[in-house]
Amino acid sequence: MFTISSPFRTFHFVLLLLHFTLISFVSADAPDTLWTRTYGGDDGEEGCSVQQTADGGFIIAGTTHSFGAGSDDVYLIQTDSNGDTLWTKTYGGYHKDWGNSVKQTNDSGFIITGMTQNIDSVYGDVFLIRTDSNGDTLWTKTYGGENSDHGYSVL
Repeated sequence: MFTISSPFRTFHFVLLLLHFTLISFVSADAPDTLWTRTYGGDDGEEGCSVQQTADGGFIIAGTTHSFGAGSDDVYLIQTDSNGDTLWTKTYGGYHKDWGNSVKQTNDSGFIITGMTQNIDSVYGDVFLIRTDSNGDTLWTKTYGGENSDHGYSVL
């Protein structure tokens, strides 16, 4: 459900579909799907990271082509335990910004890493975003050199 186009490794997902399964050791007839949800708009989204939050909900990080300031923006979705959307946020500027990994922090906020591309460069830099529990930006940092730099995991 995605294509990779060179030289910028752009991923496009038609739908972001979460599928959670329940393994039952009691009965072979028990359903294995608790729920499914889709998130996003008309232009396609990519989900790269999902974590269960302290309150039992989920936080999803990826990239949106439908919302935000530019061609691609970091996309953060907070859901409740049933997968219903509580809020969504986008981060980034006019050029490409991708979200690859998200973790909840000790203060119930979030830390996201990925890639950002600014107007002065055809290459990207590591993008680090720190938010509060509502997804509001506390700070952003970029790291990188002359070549392409990407953040793929954050702890």
